[in-house]
Amino acid sequence: MISFISNLLSDNLAGLAFFLSCAFIVSSLAYINKYYDLPYKRFKGPNIPLQTLFATFFIFITFYFLVLPLFLSSIYRLIPQEFRKTYVLAGHIATFLITGIFLFIYCFKQERSEMLKIWKDKTFPNNLSLKEDLEIGFISWVIAMPVVASITTLTEILVSLFLVSPEKNEQVAVKYLKNSLNDPGSTAVAFFSILVVAPFLEEFLFRGVLQSYFRKITGPMLAIFISSLIFSLFHFSPTQGVENIPLLVTLFAFGSYLGFCYEKTRSLFTSIFLHVTFNSISVIRIIFTHV
Repeated sequence: MISFISNLLSDNLAGLAFFLSCAFIVSSLAYINKYYDLPYKRFKGPNIPLQTLFATFFIFITFYFLVLPLFLSSIYRLIPQEFRKTYVLAGHIATFLITGIFLFIYCFKQERSEMLKIWKDKTFPNNLSLKEDLEIGFISWVIAMPVVASITTLTEILVSLFLVSPEKNEQVAVKYLKNSLNDPGSTAVAFFSILVVAPFLEEFLFRGVLQSYFRKITGPMLAIFISSLIFSLFHFSPTQGVENIPLLVTLFAFGSYLGFCYEKTRSLFTSIFLHVTFNSISVIRIIFTHV
C-alpha cells in the first residue's frame, strides 16, 4: 500500500503542478482581458415555461433511456445471430434520431420565437456573428482545459488515496469507446454519439432549456451552478462506484464553463463547439494514449 501511494503521488503530482501552472497563467490572462465579465446579467433571454422544462426532459429520459432501449432489447433475441451486430448499431442510431425527432416536434409546437432564442438570441445586446461565437468557444476551451484537468487530477489523487484500492474501474463511456475501436461500424456510431449527439442534445437540454429557465428565477450565476450540477449528475453510473466522484466533479467544472459560454454569448453554438472540442480531445487521448 505504501509503494502504491508513493507511485501514485510521483506519477500525478508533476502533472497536477503542470496543469495548475497552466491554469493560473491562462486564467489570469483571461481575467485581465475581461473574459470572465458578464455585462448583461439582467438580460433574461428566452422565456422557458416550467411545462416546457419538464416536457423536454421527460421526452429525453423516456425515449433515450427507457422506451427505445427496452423495445430494441426485446426484439434483439428474435434477430438472427449474423445480423445482431448490425441491429445493435442501427438501434443506437435509431435511438438518437427518434429522441431528437420527438424533441423537435414538441419544440416546434411551442412558441417559435422563444425556441429559436435558445439556439441564438438575436435580441441579446452583445449578439455576435456565428464565426465570433465559435471563436469564443475555442478560446473557452483553451482557458477551461487546464482548469478542468487540474480539478480532475487533484480529485483522482484524493479519491485514490482515501477511497479506493490500486485497482481502477474505468468510466462507462471510456469502456464503450475502447470496446468499439476494433470494429469500423461500432467506431463510427461511438464517434457519432460522442462528437455529435451528446454535444447537441446535452447543450440544448442543460444549457438551452434548463439554464434559461433558472436564469429568469435565480440570475445567471446560480443558473449556471444548477445546470452544471444536474448535467454532471446525469452521468452518474452505479457500476462505477466511487469512480463516479472524479467524473462528476470534472463534468461539473466543465459544465460551469459551458454554462458561462452560453451566458456570455447567448448562443448555443458557442457551448456546442466547446463541448465538441472537449470531447474530440478526450477521444484522441483515449485512442492514442490508451488511457
